[in-house]
Amino acid sequence: YKEDGKTVIRLFNSTDKNQSTTVKIDKYSIDKKVDFAKFEVKTFIIENGQLFETNLKLKGRTIVWKRF
Repeated sequence: YKEDGKTVIRLFNSTDKNQSTTVKIDKYSIDKKVDFAKFEVKTFIIENGQLFETNLKLKGRTIVWKRF
């Protein structure tokens, strides 16, 4: 969804095992491997065509970006 003009993506591992996946978004040429611990939730922001992992607290306005 969109938050302040940025695209926010939430992904989660619903298993009791570590997992990995690839985030692919052709529109922005994003192709990134993402690793998850068991039951982990991650939030990402797309801004200016780049993918950032965040510890975003939506509406609480705490945003820390880590560029891939």
